[in-house]
Amino acid sequence: MNDLGQGTKTFEAVAEKHLSEVEGSYTYFANNDVLLAKITPCFENGKLGIARGLKNGVGFGSSEFFVLRASPKLDPEFLYYFLAQDSFRERGARLMTGAVGHKRVPKEFLENLALPLPPMTEQRRAVAILDEAFAGLEVMRSNAEKNLLHARLLFDLNQSALFSRGGEGWKEGPLGKIAGAVFTGPFGSHLHKSDYIKGGTPIINPAHIVDGLIVPEESKSIDKEAVFRLKNYRLQNGDIVIGRRGEIGRCAVITKDEEGWLCGTGSFFIRAFPNTNSFFLAHMLRSKLYREKLERLATGTTMANLSNNSLSAFSIRLPKLERQRQILSEIDSLAAQTGKLESVYTGKLAALAELKQSLLQKAFSGELTASKSVAA
Repeated sequence: MNDLGQGTKTFEAVAEKHLSEVEGSYTYFANNDVLLAKITPCFENGKLGIARGLKNGVGFGSSEFFVLRASPKLDPEFLYYFLAQDSFRERGARLMTGAVGHKRVPKEFLENLALPLPPMTEQRRAVAILDEAFAGLEVMRSNAEKNLLHARLLFDLNQSALFSRGGEGWKEGPLGKIAGAVFTGPFGSHLHKSDYIKGGTPIINPAHIVDGLIVPEESKSIDKEAVFRLKNYRLQNGDIVIGRRGEIGRCAVITKDEEGWLCGTGSFFIRAFPNTNSFFLAHMLRSKLYREKLERLATGTTMANLSNNSLSAFSIRLPKLERQRQILSEIDSLAAQTGKLESVYTGKLAALAELKQSLLQKAFSGELTASKSVAA
């Protein structure tokens, strides 16, 4: 399944085996067959491609593929483009059956699928027009994605520069001594299955921190008895929750509305000293400059893990409180500028995706080749 692309007409078979190893155990296909993923989410994501350049002209693959072999009246590339339509995937997704996470498109959906079948010359002309148009759209899409990435990288670089500039009044030293006290979340053994209820007090782990904000999970909340038992891990307004394993450096500041929530087993919380603005420290720790330093401190083979001692001893540079506020204002300005650029490029990507689907719709309604004939 990994070899089948999304928005890529052909795919490359990366492994070769003897026929005796695969015959009867895998799905058979041949050159010019169209392969279509049948299982969720691969089907909805558009995993689709035409088999080309197979050794001895044949291949074997996942049982989660549909193999569609075009008749002499149907061009495989015309079929490929028909299946690449969002409208086709949306119809198929509505008919999926099976357990959650293992839903599949029924075979009958494809067997009963009606598709336009113009003369072969017309099909090939439509394919040629789509090939040319999609090649141009792909260049534009790639450029828009690069510009979007560059906008985010530029924000990271400018933000990191603000934290590395230094100057008069900046103090350098261990985080636990100059910025705030570091506390570790409870051990997993402190919580039991019976503690969890819906609508209880949320427990905050790294997975609940998204883009600097806390998004609690209903299934990760606990009852009043567990809250009392874990009262030492209750969070206060202004505390910084930061991940200690997995994605090191993911952090957010607790607001007044979130006060009383609990630090989770995969997190630390930092209680800032009066000389430290919590939002400044949180921005600093998740900046590219400091996040990379934190990641280098983490240990562990299966999952990177940061110790309390390492975070407490982590060297930072902290300006005076007034300068912290000024830097936060500059970061807000940078974020606003970056947000405008991101909006422009994401808008372009959405427009290109819409144009692509519009061209496909025209191709299968006959409008695309008809307009080309008039132009000619």
